[in-house]
This record gives sequence, structure tokens and C-alpha cells, in this order.
Amino acid sequence: MILNRRGMEIRYQDYAKVLDEAVENDFIYCDPPYLPVSKTSNFTSYTPDSFTQGDQERLAEVFHRLASKGCFVMLSNSPKVRHLYEEHGYHIEIVRASRAISSVGSKRGPIEELLIMNY
Repeated sequence: MILNRRGMEIRYQDYAKVLDEAVENDFIYCDPPYLPVSKTSNFTSYTPDSFTQGDQERLAEVFHRLASKGCFVMLSNSPKVRHLYEEHGYHIEIVRASRAISSVGSKRGPIEELLIMNY
């Protein structure tokens, strides 16, 4: 998604392609498949190839490049990706997000997520 002075665009394409068109002051929000926090919370198979640790690292590089272009970038993800962003001085917030997915009802409820922003 790109939000800028012209309005908002939602596209179905490889997320790295935003690098080709993003310009200074654009706002880009990334909501990737989260890195699983446990072996049973693996919801990364949104595509036939899944979303691997390598994809998380590639997304972090895209985030860094967008930030260096002067874009406002925000990303949500699991706490397990913190190491990919924290050494760059980004603003990182921990939020509690409700989840209703679990085969065991007593395990449903808020979990920690990260909001990572370069602003």
C-alpha cells in the first residue's frame, strides 16, 4: 500500500517493487506474515513458498532502503524480528493484540506484537 499526496493505492505484487516508485514523504505500511512465536503458531503459508526467515531479512532490507529514501515506513510483526530493526535506531513499540485462533480456548487472547517505525 502506498499513501501519498495523490491518494492511496493497494497493489498485489512483490513488496520490494514499492522501492521502484516510492518517493520522499510517502507512507508505507508493511503487514507481512509474522515470524512464528512457537512451532504451533506457524501461519506463514500465504503463498506456495511460505514466508521464510530469508523473506523476513529481505523485507528488513526493503524497510531500510525505503527509510533511506525519506519515506515514512511502519511495519507490524512478531517480537522475533526485533534484531533485524533495533540496531538502526527505529522506534519500536510493543503492543498487545487480541487473537482468537487456537485449538485450546484458554490459550486464546492477547499476544505481543511489534510496531516498527522510522518516524
